[in-house]
Amino acid sequence: MSAPDGGGRPPVRRLGPWRAESARAVELFAIAGLAVAQPTLSLLGHNAGLFVSADAGLVGAIGLILLVLLLPPAVAYGVEVIVGLVLPRLRRWVHAALVGGFAGVLALEAVKRGSGLGPTPLVAIAIGVGFAAALLVLRFEAVRLFLRVVAIAVPVFAVLLVVASPATPVLLGSGGGEAADVRVGNPKRVVFVVFDELPTERFGAWRSGKAVKDAHYSCLPCAALS
Repeated sequence: MSAPDGGGRPPVRRLGPWRAESARAVELFAIAGLAVAQPTLSLLGHNAGLFVSADAGLVGAIGLILLVLLLPPAVAYGVEVIVGLVLPRLRRWVHAALVGGFAGVLALEAVKRGSGLGPTPLVAIAIGVGFAAALLVLRFEAVRLFLRVVAIAVPVFAVLLVVASPATPVLLGSGGGEAADVRVGNPKRVVFVVFDELPTERFGAWRSGKAVKDAHYSCLPCAALS
């Protein structure tokens, strides 16, 4: 589909061709993968307890990984397509702005990890990097081609989370065989007493021997054992 143009300029397609659409989608997938998916997957990989607390097995983890990988670029691509359908001549600018936004987030995280800068300089750096990335995407096909090549690395992040991260034993169910084979020869009951809201002023009385008559106060859980 093309937008009519009465000024003699060639019409601008609202959507398509499919090669251009796939190229734009892959570019957004690449930069969103670097800016959003990689840090998120790294966080998940170093916090296996999140999968345990959520009782998420391999299937649940794969679903979460797909959500992290696909949702941000899908939303960005949808915004771009909607703008292209309404104002086709602005679409390339919107695409560049979206890439620049993700690039700014990537720069913000990278600089934040490697420096002690405050919020104001970090935001200024992110805006500058985002603006520069948007201009590069607008002007140079080589930059867009580079993004398409980088997109290959994004699924690798997901594979590494499953097979080569601290969360791998939880996701693949490995490393638990030794615990499953443990046998207790002579089990004993264990009583765990928790003092909840015990007044601190009583501790001084205990040290002076004046509160012996209140011993039952701190041993109420023991009454169930008698």
